[in-house]
Amino acid sequence: MCAIHAGCGLERVGIVPYGSPRDGGARVDASAPVDAGGGASTDAGVNGVDAGPPDAGRGPACGDDPALVACYPFDGDALDHGPRANDLAVSGVSWDPSGGMALGVTSSAVVATRPELAHAETTVLAWLRVDAMPAVGRAGIVDHDGQYGLFVHPGGELRCAITIAGSGWAMAAAVIEAGRWHHVACVVEDATLRLYVDGREVATAPASTSRAPGSSALYVGENGPTGDDQLIGAIDDLQIWDKPLTGQEIAAVVRDGR
Repeated sequence: MCAIHAGCGLERVGIVPYGSPRDGGARVDASAPVDAGGGASTDAGVNGVDAGPPDAGRGPACGDDPALVACYPFDGDALDHGPRANDLAVSGVSWDPSGGMALGVTSSAVVATRPELAHAETTVLAWLRVDAMPAVGRAGIVDHDGQYGLFVHPGGELRCAITIAGSGWAMAAAVIEAGRWHHVACVVEDATLRLYVDGREVATAPASTSRAPGSSALYVGENGPTGDDQLIGAIDDLQIWDKPLTGQEIAAVVRDGR
């Protein structure tokens, strides 16, 4: 898929695309044609419309925006291709042929504790495919315990938690369909928590941005810090920002990532 700073038509929302410093820092030509992944274009939705897998041959150039805390294209590695080098230590994972990191019951993907992973205003966004929906409990997408977490619950319910002084949950029922790629995003801006699926806002909740101190690692595809509640499926093009992205920016990622 395309992502912030990947070009991919984001010049429409005023974002200048650059290549990742890890990839040599080359500028990406925003005028170049974008592969939409084949097939006809459809509006992204949450009622049976598959947003489609990210194009496995075109991972994002993450760029060097200092607000980008972590950026994982998952194109055959678990490196952070953004400016912070928050690389994941992984085990029990594989690389999905359609793009992304495939996860199972023994998978682990963790970034050790770093102060920069805890921030007030936050955006977490990723492409997600759930192959086995949890029957009970939940499955972790991203969890920085004591700070923020994104989870799938039985029946395709998506929840974003902000575990802080004055914590908040935003949740939307039956928005994730097993076996389909969906784009998910959680944004904390001022005192509002917003949840997006396939580029559309599906829930809001009040949330303080006053963080309680945290010392947990960042977990991907599981619950932290216990390392349980594994996601059975795949995650692609995960990004974490220490600023709120707009609904327009998130919708552009979805449009250009199909």
